[in-house]
Amino acid sequence: MARMSLTVVAVRRSEPSDLSQFGITVKQRNESPTYTAEDGVVWKSACLIYVWDDGRMTVVVLTALTERELGVVYGLAEDVFSAGVAKCKYEKWTRLRKTNRRRIGGYRVHYYVRADDADPHKKWMSAAMGDEPEKLLSTLKESVDTEVSEQDRGTVQH
Repeated sequence: MARMSLTVVAVRRSEPSDLSQFGITVKQRNESPTYTAEDGVVWKSACLIYVWDDGRMTVVVLTALTERELGVVYGLAEDVFSAGVAKCKYEKWTRLRKTNRRRIGGYRVHYYVRADDADPHKKWMSAAMGDEPEKLLSTLKESVDTEVSEQDRGTVQH
């Protein structure tokens, strides 16, 4: 399993009204978050931030976030807005090229937040592996891969 490189950043929590005064668009995505673990900490996918070349900024937030996690996401968005495109280039965000469907280029990044203690997935991972939730994730991935390959063997016809 490829190891993600997470950079921990401290941010001031914010409110959605703080973002609207900057003209930042906030959209909701009804999607289950993904979880990852690094160094014994469980991280939860939180948002995608787009910074467009024309100065606009869009934050796509997952709906399954708690108030604390939302505050962190809004604080991240505020930090990105104040730093501008220079932050995107410095942190090597994914570049979105200008195409026929996308008339303006920009940058995109996926942010994770530390999962709350009340999060059922965090409790499950911590209880199952103690201090090694990353080992549990790799074990689960291997078992899913094995099940899929066994199912594939049964469906192949010669």
